[in-house]
Amino acid sequence: MALSIDSVEQLAWAGSDATPTNLTVTAPTSCSQAIVFWEYWNGSDNGDLVSCTLDGNGIDQGSTFSVGTESNAGAVGFNSPASGSMTLAIEFGGIPAGGDGPVGFIVWLVDSATTWEANQAACDAGGGDANFTFTGIASGQLVLVMQVGYAATPAVLGGIFSQESFFINQDHHARLSSGTAAGTSVALTNNASQPAIVAVSVSEDIATGGSTPKGPLGHPFFGPFSGPIS
Repeated sequence: MALSIDSVEQLAWAGSDATPTNLTVTAPTSCSQAIVFWEYWNGSDNGDLVSCTLDGNGIDQGSTFSVGTESNAGAVGFNSPASGSMTLAIEFGGIPAGGDGPVGFIVWLVDSATTWEANQAACDAGGGDANFTFTGIASGQLVLVMQVGYAATPAVLGGIFSQESFFINQDHHARLSSGTAAGTSVALTNNASQPAIVAVSVSEDIATGGSTPKGPLGHPFFGPFSGPIS
């Protein structure tokens, strides 16, 4: 097998307080990593991610997040989750009464390395933008990008990217895209109202990925041995 996205689930949290209702998500068999993308309003309260657990387990990849004047956004990773139905619990700081969102995605990966290669996030004020050049990546890595706009749909990313999922929750328009890096950087844009954008780059796990079958110790398996045993 090779590094791939098994599936993507949309995360439409109910409520508008700092501890939204827990969500039930379903991990596929042999998932190497789950990445949770999140975004909410209001960034002016200088809130961030307080905690996040998946099936009761804490974060393995530290939160990358950006605090804007309108929204906050980021991502966290969980390594080798068990398969089946489980609870995703999250707590934010700074969501005021009347705040809205949160919104996000959980991406279930197969044959991914357990550490991220790069991550970056940006948020801006209403009417502004959240554009940046995502650096620190390498050709062949999987790049995942979440764009969110308020009451407006972010423009589709072109180039190496294709859309994985799109939905709207409490007027937060969320899109997840993926692509295979062709170089050491890629330009990312989001010019929607009150925009947020989060990017994560992941490599293949060389011990399990790739097209060469592996033996029980992770070494290449070249087929049945037909000679005598001495």
